[in-house]
Amino acid sequence: MNNSVVVEKDTRSEAGERVLPLPGPLVEALKKFRACRARERLALGRDYLDSGYVTVDESGSPQSEWTAPRPNRADEPA
Repeated sequence: MNNSVVVEKDTRSEAGERVLPLPGPLVEALKKFRACRARERLALGRDYLDSGYVTVDESGSPQSEWTAPRPNRADEPA
């Protein structure tokens, strides 16, 4: 199976929609990420792609788990 195509669609009914609770540390990390992307958006101006995705590169293009940089962790070799 090739996962190179993203399919987005609405749920069939409102009953299928969910609100996902996020842990506090994740909320804080997402806020910092949003602030970083806002600075990048200002720096690029009209060249920034406002894709609407959460994980994007510095130009606003969507990233997949295969292309996103992985943070170094103390328990993993660099």
